[in-house]
Amino acid sequence: MEKKFENVLVLDTRSEYDNALSYVMQLIGEATANGSLSDPEADNEYIKEIGRIGHLCADYEDNKIEFKYITREKSTIIESLDYA
Repeated sequence: MEKKFENVLVLDTRSEYDNALSYVMQLIGEATANGSLSDPEADNEYIKEIGRIGHLCADYEDNKIEFKYITREKSTIIESLDYA
């Protein structure tokens, strides 16, 4: 597995986000093909890398993308719900 975005801590542009998302999809395909995702309890490099890049993408989505049908007010309300 070739690691990309090794020294990246934050995605700043839509191009970086798109490339990171494409990389995650590539990793998922490789990991599925070689059986690295067959065990849900596995702790391997594919799972770590998918998680790391996934967090970068999620942070970008949360901070930089304005979704048409989701407003910040609604997401704040949802986050404040107590499911206990």
